[in-house]
Amino acid sequence: MPVNGVPSDDWRTKKALGPYAEPMDELELLEEQRLIRLKRLKYKGVDNNGQYTEVFTESG
Repeated sequence: MPVNGVPSDDWRTKKALGPYAEPMDELELLEEQRLIRLKRLKYKGVDNNGQYTEVFTESG
């Protein structure tokens, strides 16, 4: 249902995922958010303890 003429997020999600997608429950959603956060931190060069690691090395 549109809100102020703008489609709701549910409509966009259903369109993006297709007709066979099942909605996530709250625990699945939290786990996926945690995994995405860890992936982003790993990409930035941060370990699980929040410490920055050396991402780029100098070749000598």
